[in-house]
Amino acid sequence: MESMVKILGAFIDTLVLNVYPTDHSFEVEERRVDQLLQEELKLLKEQAQEIEEDFPTRFAFNGASLLMRAKGGDGFNWIMHNHWLTVAVNRSSKAQIIGTSALLLSLLVA
Repeated sequence: MESMVKILGAFIDTLVLNVYPTDHSFEVEERRVDQLLQEELKLLKEQAQEIEEDFPTRFAFNGASLLMRAKGGDGFNWIMHNHWLTVAVNRSSKAQIIGTSALLLSLLVA
C-alpha cells in the first residue's frame, strides 16, 4: 500500500495537523468526543479559568504533562499544551495538533 504521507518541504519549524476520526477506508466519520472525556476537559478548563493560569492534566507527551489553557480558540473548546506539542479539541472530535521544532527533531532522532 502506498503511503498517504507526502514530503512537501524541509527544515520545518512548526507542523500543524488537523485530525479527524475515520473509518477503515479513511472516510471521515461524524462523531462526538466521548461524554465522560468532554466532562473531564470541561472541568480542567474551569480549573484553569479559576486560577487564571494553565492547569496540569493527566495527559502527557514526551514525558511532560499537557497543561489545559483557560481559553479555547479558533473553534476549539479545549487547548492543552507542553513544550513540544499543542492539542486543540472540539466537541465534534476534530483535533488540531501543532508540533514545534523540538518535537520534530525528537521524532527524527528516535
